[in-house]
Amino acid sequence: MGHARLVPPLHGAPDQHGAHVSRPPSPLRNPWIITALGVIVALAVVGGLAVVLQGGGTTGDRTSSSARRHPASAAPRPSPISAANASRPAVESVESCHKLWSLQQRELNVARPAMKQWEGQIAAMNELVAGKITLTQALAFWGRTRVRAARHVHAFDRADRRFVATTRSLCPRTRSPRAEASPGGAACFDAAKATGATVEAARVTMATWGNHLQNMERLRSGMLSPTMAQQMWLHTWRKGVRELQSYHRHLEKAKHLRCPS
Repeated sequence: MGHARLVPPLHGAPDQHGAHVSRPPSPLRNPWIITALGVIVALAVVGGLAVVLQGGGTTGDRTSSSARRHPASAAPRPSPISAANASRPAVESVESCHKLWSLQQRELNVARPAMKQWEGQIAAMNELVAGKITLTQALAFWGRTRVRAARHVHAFDRADRRFVATTRSLCPRTRSPRAEASPGGAACFDAAKATGATVEAARVTMATWGNHLQNMERLRSGMLSPTMAQQMWLHTWRKGVRELQSYHRHLEKAKHLRCPS
């Protein structure tokens, strides 16, 4: 089958911040979708949608223990851009922001594989509920976009921990007058701030994706009932749509900004 569209376009009713956010289609408009979701859950129970660490393989104790040691559902970590000292010399501040911006780019690169998989999961659900693809097509798409998913999420989690530890004291929170006057100072601060917001949005989104993977593993192992798994997926799907839209808004803004060396 062809690739389903990713996050719906940003239109619809305005949210509390004034931005227009698409609401995912309601499953109640397609009565058969509840039955379909029941089938999806049943397939997950027998391993059809189990978390896959390697192509063609199934999850094992390593996945569950890793998830417990490094839960993706941990509260978002404080942004390093707010943990710095704004009184340092201008040149040092600009260099500090450039280093932070470079590390932010690496962080987003690590997030990209996991983010793409989660976008695929959400896209397939959007298309399924809208009646644009069949349940068989959705299952096939979910299977493909779940390959090595836990590994990618854990890779981001490890990279994010290193990122926070490394960048905790980088880049002042606000632009100082001296930094404003330095070459590239204002641009570097703006780029680091905008990219930092993108990293935060990616962190929130990855936590939701990691939670979903853990729930599917719990379902497969019998620790979660099919009914509860179905309810949790509907909630996670809607939450995922909103978070991915926020991530792409920040990404679009940040991609036009650069931090010159």
